[in-house]
Amino acid sequence: MPSTLCQHNLSDQPEFRNFRKSWGGPTGGVGLRRARELDKAVGFFAREGGEREERMPSAAAIDARVGRLVAPRRPQGRRHVGGAAARSLRCAGERRGRRSFNNDNDNALLLCGRRTLWSTLGRGHRSRLSRPRATAALGETVLFKKANVGADYFESAENKEHWDALAGVLSEKLGIEVSSPRIQHYYLPVYLWIKSKMGEHKRSSSSPLCVGLSAPQGCGKTTLVTAFEELFETEGLSCVSMSLDDFYLTRSDQVDLAETHADNDLLQVRGNAGTHDVDLAMRLIRGVKTPASSDAPVVRVPCYDKTAFEGKGDRHDESKWRSYDPSKVDVVLYEGWMQGFTAVEDSPSTIHAGLPIVNDFLKGYSEMWSLMDIWLVIQVKELDCIYKWRLQAETAMKEQFGQDKGMSDEEVKAFVDKYIPAYTAYLPELYDESKHVENLGCEKNEDVFMFEVDATRSPVA
Repeated sequence: MPSTLCQHNLSDQPEFRNFRKSWGGPTGGVGLRRARELDKAVGFFAREGGEREERMPSAAAIDARVGRLVAPRRPQGRRHVGGAAARSLRCAGERRGRRSFNNDNDNALLLCGRRTLWSTLGRGHRSRLSRPRATAALGETVLFKKANVGADYFESAENKEHWDALAGVLSEKLGIEVSSPRIQHYYLPVYLWIKSKMGEHKRSSSSPLCVGLSAPQGCGKTTLVTAFEELFETEGLSCVSMSLDDFYLTRSDQVDLAETHADNDLLQVRGNAGTHDVDLAMRLIRGVKTPASSDAPVVRVPCYDKTAFEGKGDRHDESKWRSYDPSKVDVVLYEGWMQGFTAVEDSPSTIHAGLPIVNDFLKGYSEMWSLMDIWLVIQVKELDCIYKWRLQAETAMKEQFGQDKGMSDEEVKAFVDKYIPAYTAYLPELYDESKHVENLGCEKNEDVFMFEVDATRSPVA
């Protein structure tokens, strides 16, 4: 398990003062709030006891632990606050600017942007730790190819102007440079693919386009949804976003489920199939897809409080649910860690003794998947990343809502352990393109946009 870390503050060292001055820009000045943020953010971390270790961790190890990077500002340039930042809770609607994190076998070093203090203080090789600015031209990287957007798209001045405008919107919303690869080579290509599918959908249906988004915990799906929400709003489109987490059972129902299956540790906490109110979710989705057949003038999306009952969670009171006019909805984004998982025919008991019951519950999810028109499937091949990402999310949540909220590091590991059997059993079929039409309910394989991300949550070329 991660060990406790102590921080060595560099604020009083001449090298840091010079770095702090240069980070402020050509004038050498930084605002008081900005200076304080730097003072808190920058520091070497070592193991408990204060012993400083000089070995640099790997880039993957650092990127897996740091959810937000702060880059030095160029002369005459705009401030850049970037990285893969995730919202702590959907209902909170706030993203954290800083994160604390724990370490395990690698010694963590908090980064200041794409350049690190190691390079600033002359201690290491920046190339090992920096994430280089994208050099590939627009239309050439993997997601452009999957989205059928080639370099010729940008030969149109109108297309390029529209692209730049959308990039500016994301830069402002997410606080990252407009030229960031995450914007230019990830979020926008995927968004263009969704927009093209919306055009196809409207030619044959008056209902909103329903998009299923499947991605393991912590790999950035919430930030991706935030980006899409902002882009749709910019273009005058109404978007309903919701998560499978929104439909977790109430705490009392979860307790009843756990007691009914007391010998199954996979059902003692929220997460696996069987711990969601699938009927509530399907009623809501159908209410959006066919508002004329619904008695309700609005659709209401529930909200789940992950901080309740010391991190065990409970559904929020209905006063905190979000409301939408179904007749005005253009697109639905439905994300979750196990979206698209389908029951396997062979007994999964060899993976985990409690999985057969979960597999039976999962059979009731297939009808819900079939309500989606298209799918985004984000692949993660190394499941170890999920532990690190989930710990980051829990740490950020406790920073925002208090250390008495949420789970301890040990509880986070035990929590994620409950999900690994499902990943092992169901990811192979989800990643099998030949089974997408059958399992996901879409009309053709082209209705599924699937790609892999690495430990830094970046698309794999």
